[in-house]
Amino acid sequence: ILSGSGIFVSGDAVTATLARSLTEGGPGSNSTGLNAGGGLQMTVAETTARGTGTAAVLSDGEYDVSRSRFQGAGDINSVGSGLRVYAGTAAATTIDLVDSLVTAETPSLVQASHALEVQTFFAGVPATVTARGSTFFAGGGHPDAAVWANKANPGAGAATVDLRNSIARVATTTPDTADLIADGGTVTASHSSF
Repeated sequence: ILSGSGIFVSGDAVTATLARSLTEGGPGSNSTGLNAGGGLQMTVAETTARGTGTAAVLSDGEYDVSRSRFQGAGDINSVGSGLRVYAGTAAATTIDLVDSLVTAETPSLVQASHALEVQTFFAGVPATVTARGSTFFAGGGHPDAAVWANKANPGAGAATVDLRNSIARVATTTPDTADLIADGGTVTASHSSF
């Protein structure tokens, strides 16, 4: 376990495969089951990642994810996110997510939960998730969105989510929640339910 991560993989020109595995973050608040980035290419297949904060953080690389589960179960002090995707300074982030389940729940009434978070910070560095046949669910004490696409500032690269034949649901609907939120980013959906 490195810095509360069950598995940590990083490095330019690194190729990694995680298949038929279970990875869980360490004990305590805000642990992550899988943390990967640094320009790598990674395949995740038939794998479950769990964390008390975020189940998985994927950044700066190319990812093929299939038939996997990401279960973020935040606690009273941390956000519960299933899959957090962001583009840092190293490289664009591209994820092809197929036939997978992404959930987020937190008992906190203050910390918001997102099943899928896609966020960008720097100019010219985009993050893109294409999801096919997948389900996204945000629940707990303060769910915000099942899918959230955000550009942290107006000059940041594109934060894009494309849902196809997928389901996105938030447990409770209030004026502040929605199944899909595009906060400066873009969310498109075809043949999907939300």
